[in-house]
Formats: sequence, structure tokens, C-alpha cells
Amino acid sequence: MEFWRLKIEGNIARDARTRQGLLDQGWRVMEVWECALKGKQRRPLDDILAACADWLVSNQQVGQIRGQAE
Repeated sequence: MEFWRLKIEGNIARDARTRQGLLDQGWRVMEVWECALKGKQRRPLDDILAACADWLVSNQQVGQIRGQAE
């Protein structure tokens, strides 16, 4: 159990550093979670594409698409 806790915490910290590094370089960041693309929580592809298109024309620096709530 400890292994997985440390692994997940490490992944979260790494993702935050990577996101901040990209923002610091002037990039905008859209995160699409794997669960949004496949599995029980996946979203319809048209919904994902629409959310990405909306974000692209927005002024938001960070966007995120997660899987659907069960």
C-alpha cells in the first residue's frame, strides 16, 4: 500500500512541476485524463473535441478533461 501511495504522490508532484514549467515558458496546458478517453468513465469523443475547441479559443491558461462521474 505504501508503494502505491508514494507512486501516486510522486506522479502528482511531477505533473505539477511539468505543468508549471510549461506555463512558465508561456505555454497553455490542456490535460486530458485517460479515463476520459476509455473505460467506464469515458466521455463521447464529440464532447472531448468540443471541450478542447472551446478551451482553445478561451483565455484560460489551464484546462482539464476528466472522465464522467459514475
